[in-house]
Amino acid sequence: MPPLPDTIIWHKVITNNMKTPIMDELIKQCRYYKGEADCPFNYGDNLAWFWDMERVYVRCKGVFSGEDEYFNMFVDTSLFPGIPPTLLKIMFTS
Repeated sequence: MPPLPDTIIWHKVITNNMKTPIMDELIKQCRYYKGEADCPFNYGDNLAWFWDMERVYVRCKGVFSGEDEYFNMFVDTSLFPGIPPTLLKIMFTS
């Protein structure tokens, strides 16, 4: 695995020091991210991308307001049962 960019290493330090009970509950909704500091998947692998999107979802404590108009216009959340709408918004607009 190639070395991580400085921004990712800095993010690991911040994330490890800021874990909350809300984040623990959100982690239970994730399929790939389980709260670990390092991605268990190969860098560049599709599963690594899903892991990172779930990590962002947990880090923002389930609150995300990106491109709401685009998301609401083009994404039918009923097509993705079991995936929280906020996580879908992160995945489709990030």
